[in-house]
Amino acid sequence: MKRVDDSKNERINHQLLQLTKQIPREDPQLFSQDFGLLTHPRTGKPVEHLTYYQKEFWKDIDHYKYTLAIKSNKIGLSTLALLNLFYHMITDCAGYQALVIAQSLRMSREHLYTLRKLIMDSEKYRGFLIIMRDVVDDKNNVLLREEKTKVTEMFIRNPYNKYKPSRIIAIPANAGQSVSWKEVKYVYCSDITMTDKNYDATISGAFTRLANTEGYFVIETIPNGPRGLVYDLWLQNRTATEPDKSFFKVREYPVLFGVQAGLITEEFLEGEKSRLGLEYPKYYECSFLATGGNVFSLAEIDQCISDANYDPEDPQFLRTLNYPKAMGVDPGYGTSKAAYVIAQLRNGVIEMVKAEEINRASHSYFVDIIYSEMLRYSIENIYADASNPGFISDIKDRIGERTYEIMKDTKQNPAYLERVVPVTFNPLNRHMLTNAVRFVSDGFLRIHPSFQNLIAQMRSAQHSEGKLIKNKMEGRSFDLIDSLFLALLHYYFSLELQK
Repeated sequence: MKRVDDSKNERINHQLLQLTKQIPREDPQLFSQDFGLLTHPRTGKPVEHLTYYQKEFWKDIDHYKYTLAIKSNKIGLSTLALLNLFYHMITDCAGYQALVIAQSLRMSREHLYTLRKLIMDSEKYRGFLIIMRDVVDDKNNVLLREEKTKVTEMFIRNPYNKYKPSRIIAIPANAGQSVSWKEVKYVYCSDITMTDKNYDATISGAFTRLANTEGYFVIETIPNGPRGLVYDLWLQNRTATEPDKSFFKVREYPVLFGVQAGLITEEFLEGEKSRLGLEYPKYYECSFLATGGNVFSLAEIDQCISDANYDPEDPQFLRTLNYPKAMGVDPGYGTSKAAYVIAQLRNGVIEMVKAEEINRASHSYFVDIIYSEMLRYSIENIYADASNPGFISDIKDRIGERTYEIMKDTKQNPAYLERVVPVTFNPLNRHMLTNAVRFVSDGFLRIHPSFQNLIAQMRSAQHSEGKLIKNKMEGRSFDLIDSLFLALLHYYFSLELQK
C-alpha cells in the first residue's frame, strides 16, 4: 500500500475546504457547470444546460427534503439525483452516511459506479473521492484501512473534519439492511418498485434512520402497478386537498419531458411501443396501470370518485341517513385486519357511507363496533364471511336473531329472512366479483375520495379465473374489497337496480 504523510492530507483538506466555500449553493445549473458539464448519452456532447424538470427536482429536494418523482426511463433524473447526493455529502451532509437503494444490490452498486465516474471526470471535485492510495497506514494516520472507496461503499473527504469522511453505502431493497445504519442523513431510492419483493418495509426502515439527522429522502422511480408504498404516496398526493402539504412532495415526469429536452427521440419511442406493448405506459408514461387482470378499470374508479357529490362527514348528510343501508364485514383472523363497509341506496345509486379497517382487533372489540354501527346507521342487513361463525353468532345474539342460514348461491336471498347473513366465499367468488364490476362499470357506485384505503385496494385488485388474487407475500390487504363485495350482494336483489 502506498503511504502518504499527514501533511499531505492536511493540505488536501485545506484546499477542499476553500473549494467548499465557493460552491454555488442555490442554483443547480451553476453547480453543474462548476462540477463539470454532464455528457449527453445519445450525442456524446457536453450538456450545457440542465432541463427545467431536472432543476425543479433538485430544488424540490433542497426545499421539501422528502421527495418522490414518478418518472419515465431515460430522461436524466437518476444522474441528476446522484449529482445532488454528492453535492449534499460535501456540504450539509458532510461526515454523515447516505444510503443508495435500488431494486437489487447489483443496481445499487451500478449507481455508485456511475457516481464514482462522474466525480473522477470532474477536474475540480475529484479530490473529494477517497481511493486506495489516499489511505495512510502509520501512527499519524487520518483514515482507516476500511475508509476507501470500493464496490459497495464510497468515501468522500469531509472538508470540515478530516477524521470523519462522508460515506455512501449501496444496499438492495432489503428491510434488514436498511435499518442497520446510525448516522444516515440522505437516503436515495432509484426504481425500487421494480424489485420482485415487497419494498414497503425497506422504505419504512430506511426512513427511521433519519430520526436524529432530519435529512433527505429522495425517491425517483418508474411506476410498477397500483401497489406498494410508492403508489400509496402518489395516491395520497393525488387525492389531497392541499398537495404541497403532503408527506412527500410528488412530481410526475413522463417521457414527453425528455423528448422536449432532446434527451430521447420520437423514433426510439415508436420502437419501444412495439417492443413493450401494454408495458409501455409503465416505463415511459408514469402509469400505475397494471398490464392485465385488473378487476376494475382505473378510469371507471375515477368516475365513481368524481361523481360522489356527497360528504360522509357532513353533519347535514348524517342527519338524513334514512336510505336503505347494508354492511359488508370481514372479521379477519389473528394478525390480519378486520374491516367493514357501509353502503346506502339513494336516488338509484349506491353510495359508500363508511369504509374502515381495524388492525389487530380483538373478537369482542370488533363485535362491539359492528353492533354500534348497526344501531347508529340503522343497518338493514349485514353480510359477513361465513368462515368466522363465532363472530356471526355473537352479532346475532346481540340483536336476538336465532336463525343461521348460510348464503351459498343467489337463488334465494337470506336477507329476506335474516338481518345477519353468513356468506360462503368459495361458491360465490365469481358472482360477487362480477356483481361489483357491473355496479362500477354501469355507474351505479359512488365513492367519496376520503376513502383512500378502499380506493387503493380497488385500483390494485387483480383477478384470475373470476377470483380475487390475494398474494399475502406482498403484504397487501384486500379486506375492504372483500367487505365491499359482501355489501354489494345486498343490492344485487334491489329492484331499482334490476330495471
